[in-house]
Amino acid sequence: MIGIGRWGRLVLIGLPFAWLGLFFLLPVLIVVKISLARSAIGIPPYTPLLLDDGSGLKIQATLANFALLASDDLYLRAYLGALGNARAGDCTVPGSRLPDRLCDRPLARQVAAAAAVPGHAAVLDQLSDPRLCVDRDPQTERPFKTSC
Repeated sequence: MIGIGRWGRLVLIGLPFAWLGLFFLLPVLIVVKISLARSAIGIPPYTPLLLDDGSGLKIQATLANFALLASDDLYLRAYLGALGNARAGDCTVPGSRLPDRLCDRPLARQVAAAAAVPGHAAVLDQLSDPRLCVDRDPQTERPFKTSC
């Protein structure tokens, strides 16, 4: 092992922590600061959290923004929609751990219903799932030139 010394070890260990602090913790702290501030018309569009009024620093944090999140159903619907999109995205990943009954591929069924061609729903289901392989043309029953 190469002797890099005490300062070399500190730099070697400290660089990843500095990276995390700069690119993860600092943005999280900025978001928390904005979420606890009151909205204002101006630039920046929020009030400062700490106010010096001459007698000392006063904290002007508020939880009103979080109360709005809890009271308005728009945010709940947006969150549930995001969870549905995440589920749909996970269904297309090979080796997904979701049970097949949760991955019903509704888009393929809608396209097949719009086409109104009998027998195409099964083909579209297979084409929308990369884990499955269609190696024969469903109309002619001949094998495709490319293998899966």
